[in-house]
Amino acid sequence: MPYGKLPVPEMDGFNFGGWFTSSGEQITESSIFDAAGDVTLYARWLEKMNIDPDSGIISDGSYIYFNNAQQLSDTDFTSIISNNNVVVEPNENGVVSTGAVVAVKNSQGEVTDSRTIVLLGDVDGDGFADARDAVIVNCIMLNMLPDISAAKAKAADADGSGLTEQSDITMLNQMGLLQ
Repeated sequence: MPYGKLPVPEMDGFNFGGWFTSSGEQITESSIFDAAGDVTLYARWLEKMNIDPDSGIISDGSYIYFNNAQQLSDTDFTSIISNNNVVVEPNENGVVSTGAVVAVKNSQGEVTDSRTIVLLGDVDGDGFADARDAVIVNCIMLNMLPDISAAKAKAADADGSGLTEQSDITMLNQMGLLQ
């Protein structure tokens, strides 16, 4: 017998990420209830990502997020970080986009700080958020890409809602039509 209608709670500063058992199994309205007795479900809360609408940039200590699909250059980061000792290491595609690393070096050339770039929507790291990324987001939602990098998983949240969901796929498909 399915669980049926489940409540959708709200909490300031967070998005509701679903109901889970103590073992980490996600429970949906269509999940089959087969336990002999009561089951405790736990709400998963995902911190909302607050993006500056003027600059499109936020940094959380490990990542630098951008919400506008564009290829970026070293000079973009020099102006963001206000430090002339910025070095940008392109991602596996040779592009300054999702997965690239921005590092700050001291006068001895030692890395003193670094952040991984996340361009929201650019899951494949080509510097653009488009329909190709929508296909990847769909695969992520279906748990078909278990070994995806953390930066790419974060980029899959194209709309910055804190959740990877159908609205991200729709948004990416629409962006692909506009390019």
